[in-house]
Amino acid sequence: SSFKTSLYDSNTGLWTAADEMNVRRAYQGNVTLQNGNVFTWGGSWSEVPPYPTSSDKVAEIWDITNDTWTDLTGLTGDILWNANDAAQEVPAEGVYRLDNHLWLWVASNGGLFHAGPSENMHWVDLTGAGSVSAAYSRGGDTYSMKGTTVMFDIDKILKVGGSRSYGNFTPAKENAFVIDINVPFNTAPNVQQTPDMEFERTMHNSTVLPNGQVLVTGGLDHAEVFSDNGAQLYAELFTPNGAGTNGTWETLSYMATPRTYHSVAILLTDGTVFSGGGGLSEIAFNHFNGEIFYPPYLFETDGSFKERPYINAPATSNYSTNMNVSGSNGIDEMALVRFSAATHSTNNEQRRIPVTYTEDTPGNYTVAIPDENLLPPGYYMLFAMDNGVPSLAETIQIAQPVFTGANPCDGGVNIIPEVTVNGTVNTGDDFYLLTGGENITIAANGATITNITRPDGSVANAATIAVTGLDENSEGWYTLKTAAGCFTRVKLVINTPDTPFCATTSNLALNKPAKQSST
Repeated sequence: SSFKTSLYDSNTGLWTAADEMNVRRAYQGNVTLQNGNVFTWGGSWSEVPPYPTSSDKVAEIWDITNDTWTDLTGLTGDILWNANDAAQEVPAEGVYRLDNHLWLWVASNGGLFHAGPSENMHWVDLTGAGSVSAAYSRGGDTYSMKGTTVMFDIDKILKVGGSRSYGNFTPAKENAFVIDINVPFNTAPNVQQTPDMEFERTMHNSTVLPNGQVLVTGGLDHAEVFSDNGAQLYAELFTPNGAGTNGTWETLSYMATPRTYHSVAILLTDGTVFSGGGGLSEIAFNHFNGEIFYPPYLFETDGSFKERPYINAPATSNYSTNMNVSGSNGIDEMALVRFSAATHSTNNEQRRIPVTYTEDTPGNYTVAIPDENLLPPGYYMLFAMDNGVPSLAETIQIAQPVFTGANPCDGGVNIIPEVTVNGTVNTGDDFYLLTGGENITIAANGATITNITRPDGSVANAATIAVTGLDENSEGWYTLKTAAGCFTRVKLVINTPDTPFCATTSNLALNKPAKQSST
C-alpha cells in the first residue's frame, strides 16, 4: 500500500505527483464527486498482521482546488463489511480483503451511494466528519467480491456476479440486480433481481453501451487469481426493459483470449468495446494484447454494417444549459457516457445519462445538459441513436476543471523532438518502432533542454541522451524538459510479435472477420 497520489494529463501523456493521502491504501474505491473533488475509502490490501483496526482506512476527500487530502474520521473502514462478509472472506484471505474495490456512485439526489461489494449498502453523508445510513441489502444478495456495477441509466445501477471470496476458489455467481437509487437520500433503494446470466462470473468486466445495454465480458467460474482455469469466453448482453428494471440476458459469441484477473474493458468512441490484458503472474497467464467487440447493433441481419447517424457538437458545455447540436434528421435518442477507467473489475465513473432534446429544424437540435448531480465534471461521449444504432461520439467537456496539471508551456514554446537512429536524423516524430540494436541519440530543437527523464524514471541532466541497444528497461517514453518546465516526449519501442498493447480485432458479435470501418 502507499500514500502516493498521481495525476495524469491526457494531452501530454505525463504523470505528476499530487498531495499524498493521509492514509496509505491499496485496492481502495474512488469516485469523482459533484464538485470535481475525489472521494476514496478502504484499501487494506497488502497490509500484514496485525490487520487494520476499525480506526484505520478512514475515508478521505481530495480537494481539486487546493490539492489537499482531508480525513473523514466518521467513515471508518469497518463500516464496509459485516460479520457475514467476514465469515466468508476472513478464513481464506484475511481482513485485508474486506474493504477492497468498493462500488461508489454519485446520485441525482446529491448524495453518495455505497453499493458493495459488501452484503450491506449505505448512503454516505460527507458533511462534517462523515457518516452513513443503512441502505440494506441487494434484494437478498450476499458478499460479492470482484463483481461489477455500472450505471446504465439515471440512478439505475446494474450489479453483476462476484464471489464470496477474493481468490479462494469459491464459486462465482450468475446473479444480477438492478439497484434504483432514484429515492430520497437516506432512503432504501428499490432493488430488483434480473434473470440469471447463463454463465457465472467473477473477475469479469461490465461495459455500458450507448443505447443503455450492458456488455459483460470475461471472468472466471470461480475465485482464483493469476489463472485462466475456468475462464468464461462467451460475452453476455443485458437489455433493460422499458421501465429500466428487470431486463433480459442474451449470450453472444466468444473471446479469442481469456480475460480474467487484471483484465479491463472500456467503451470506445465508435460504440465498440475494447477488452484486453489479464494476468501479471511471473509464470503464466499473461495477455499483452486486446480485442475489439463489435456489438450487434452495428450489423444488418446479413452481417453488413448498418448506416449510422452522425452528429456535430461543441467541445465544451456547462451545467443546466442548452447546447446546439447538428446531425442526421430524426434522431431517436441521445445519451452522454462518461469517459472512465477500469481496474480489478471496478469502474465507478462509468455512467450513462440520457439527455432530453428538441429537433428545432431538420438536423438541428437543442440538447438540455443536466446538473452536476447527474454529470460530475469531466469528459463525456455524446452519442445519438437512430433505431438503436449509435453515431460516432462527440467528445464534450462538461464544466471546466479547476486543476489540469497541463504542460506549463502549452502554446508558448515549440520544442521539436530530434532523434538520430544509426546516423539518420529524424525531426518532429515522437514515436519510433525499432529492432533494438540501433544506436540512438535523443535531442530537441526549439528550446534549451536541461534534463531528460528515462522510461525507468532516472534523470539525465543533459540536453541530449544516447541509447545503445534498446531493451525492456530502456524502451518507453523519454521526457525532455527545459528549465521553465516546458517539455516534449519521444517513445522508443522494440518491434516484436509480443509488443504490448498491439490490439487484435475480432468481431465477437457474429464471428465475422474484423472490419476497419463502421461508417
